Amino acid sequence: VTNNSCPLRWDRPVNVDGTASSVRCKGVRSFHGTGPWIFSGNTLRQDGSISEMKFLKNPNHWAAQGNIEELIVRNYNTSELVEAALLDGSLDMVVGARVLTPAQVKEFQTSRFSNFQVVFGPPLMNRIVVMNAAK
Repeated sequence: VTNNSCPLRWDRPVNVDGTASSVRCKGVRSFHGTGPWIFSGNTLRQDGSISEMKFLKNPNHWAAQGNIEELIVRNYNTSELVEAALLDGSLDMVVGARVLTPAQVKEFQTSRFSNFQVVFGPPLMNRIVVMNAAK
């Protein structure tokens, strides 16, 4: 059995051929990097899942930086909760596919355009490489 630092909800992964994998996800213990943001903490739900993560501006980052000092990434369980947070002002923006339903996006474009801007950009892709350095 190989223990990796992947999210617990990924545990019991399945191989490409459908067989059970010997990899076990044990959770992420810490976040490191040299990017524009430094992980500063998270908030857990009662079930142990992460409800939000906080990042602080990295004062040592090499690239030009804006005036945002703290970035809070929240996890919402439904698109209705995302919509409500946008409308009550507790959420500043959303990024990515399927965060809101197509009908909700259209509503923001057509009926709420005086308070919200909808911008469609190129598809975002994230690639994650999980390495087991212990082997």
